[in-house]
Amino acid sequence: LVCCAGGAISDSRKPSAVNIPGWELETIKPGAEIGIILRDGTKVSGKYEGLYSIPHNEYSERYNKMQKQITHITLPSLGDNITVTLTNGKQIEYELLGFDYDCILVRMIEINKSGELDPNIVSKIIDSHGNVIKGETLKYLMYEGKIPYLSVIIVKNGMKKIMVAFEDVNQIQKKIKKKGAITGLLLGAAIDGLIVAGSLIYIWGRFSTMNKY
Repeated sequence: LVCCAGGAISDSRKPSAVNIPGWELETIKPGAEIGIILRDGTKVSGKYEGLYSIPHNEYSERYNKMQKQITHITLPSLGDNITVTLTNGKQIEYELLGFDYDCILVRMIEINKSGELDPNIVSKIIDSHGNVIKGETLKYLMYEGKIPYLSVIIVKNGMKKIMVAFEDVNQIQKKIKKKGAITGLLLGAAIDGLIVAGSLIYIWGRFSTMNKY
């Protein structure tokens, strides 16, 4: 009983959930219980189903809408040819395809190959009209939910599936299953078994000694 209580006390000190950065969401297995807090304070909870890429026409509509809402900076348009200067000074010509939670989606014009560009290595981007956006500004807009992502999060709550846009997410939490009380109970049972076994050995030893006389 003491060990069981100790396990319960130890378990109560553990957090019931841990925060998961958005870019590590793929490390969560489907079926795991998660909670999502949106930027407006709304909470969504349920079983994590995975990530889903929305259709291109739907993404274009969302991107164009948010592009117009940013008045102090000119975001490059989807399908526009952009010149990307990397942090090492190298310049590469791309066609902008979109953005996702951990990358910029582009097509390299020279070899006509699509790929992902890490925003952390981008120094600046110049669109076909000469508009410049710095890499740090771009990352800020991405992480603050000012630029829509191609992927959305699917959460199943009962029989209902909920699609959550990444740019609306403020925090993602993964629920932790507590096992302290069970561990304590098993440990207590093991110790009790040892005590009983020790007592039997002691009694048997005393009995054998008495028989010698």
